[in-house]
Amino acid sequence: MFEPYEKKTRLLPGTINAANKLGPYGALILFQDAATEDSYMKKTDYYHLKEESGAFWIITKSRVHFNREPVLFEDVTVRSWANKPSSITGLRNYVIENADGKPAVIGVSEWTMIDIETRKLRRISSTSYPLDAEHPAEKLFEAPFHRQVNDFTPEELVYTLTVRPSDTDMSFHTNNTVYCRYMMDAFPVSFFMENAVSDFEIRYGKESHEGEELGVYRREDGKTYHLGVRNSEGTFIVTASLTVA
Repeated sequence: MFEPYEKKTRLLPGTINAANKLGPYGALILFQDAATEDSYMKKTDYYHLKEESGAFWIITKSRVHFNREPVLFEDVTVRSWANKPSSITGLRNYVIENADGKPAVIGVSEWTMIDIETRKLRRISSTSYPLDAEHPAEKLFEAPFHRQVNDFTPEELVYTLTVRPSDTDMSFHTNNTVYCRYMMDAFPVSFFMENAVSDFEIRYGKESHEGEELGVYRREDGKTYHLGVRNSEGTFIVTASLTVA
């Protein structure tokens, strides 16, 4: 049985934004750390899969819902568990609980496997991932992921950037959480001080690498803000939406 992961932690400046709150970027950092440590303990992490199968898992979509935004120095418990995957994709659930055990933040990520050489999709059954292991059945979200906007206009460009080495990870591509940071930088600090984020959803479509030039776009639609990251070829490689209460 793949037992759920659980870890108590105190929220420190590395995950807290300038408004003194745990926002989407900080939540994704905590989710990533939980998934990484949990998969390492279960020998389904990057290095085990790379050595045994020549493959590794990547996040394709993530969804975060805030019941409330935890703050600096707050003690929380992070829990995470993966559901049994299909032949192509799997889901991983996350909860950040208040000290009283109530969920402050919940999330889910969809993941898949790609070949380390070709970067093409691999069937999970073609890797060493233990599909026969018993996985927790509980799912925090039953609704499908939303379709994201990808028709931004030149006027909706907020800023451009160059992918730096510190933006990349062990897979030599831009880390999935970094795209969220890029998107949060499309808002002024005052936005997060004046608003409470209720939902964030992000979809990853294509990799980027050190030295690439990217553009970050934003479109306002009532209480929802559509966000996109475009590469130099004109493709929106990552798209997202952020909703405030």
